[in-house]
Amino acid sequence: MQRFTKQRYDWTRKTGGLWERARFRTEETGTFLGISDGWSRALLEQARWGSQEQRRLVHSQGVRAIGPLKNFTATFPGNSPEGMGNEPFQLWRVSTWSCTRKALEISRHPYRDWLEPFLDFDLIECSEISWNRFWLREIAEAEMPRLWLQWAFEMLQSTQKVTPGTPGDAALSNYLPECDLVISADANFIRNVERIRDDAPFYIPDAAHVPAGSGMVAETLALIGGRKHQKPKASL
Repeated sequence: MQRFTKQRYDWTRKTGGLWERARFRTEETGTFLGISDGWSRALLEQARWGSQEQRRLVHSQGVRAIGPLKNFTATFPGNSPEGMGNEPFQLWRVSTWSCTRKALEISRHPYRDWLEPFLDFDLIECSEISWNRFWLREIAEAEMPRLWLQWAFEMLQSTQKVTPGTPGDAALSNYLPECDLVISADANFIRNVERIRDDAPFYIPDAAHVPAGSGMVAETLALIGGRKHQKPKASL
């Protein structure tokens, strides 16, 4: 619990913490990710490889576009996980169940740092059916917005050009629930935000594309300034 408390304080403190370092000392993060044998770099390279493999798989199956994300279902090619039967699963659940399991099997993965005070990992291994049922049947999308967004972005990216920054865009989607407005010079990122708006089972912020170059700062400030004078949206 001590490690969790220390990390949480670093992430939530107003001054001197993670967000201040990200804003004013970005070179530290770049150096950290550049260490060839570092843990963060290993996760980044694994994510880049995964993006390439997913793109190749989808392309080999002749898929050129992704339809509505609301009703994607899947079945396991072999036996379903223990206790789950053979009925189709929502695809976002399968993806989340799989990546979470893999993450928790790695002793140094950040998931373990954040979840260890609240989860008994030994008990999870002994309660396979309960763990599977939680992810594959019970939990609702609205209760896992960041994991749903990660899956949705990766689905859309599977038919798009893959670059070294592709997994980073998917990771950035995790912050959408906290935003009022997303502004980016990355047109594809903005298109993906707009694409998931009608399918997401929770709030998605407004998104605006600004051209890269010297005029980007002025246009960004104009967009922010314009919103300050808008009337608040009515709550449902």
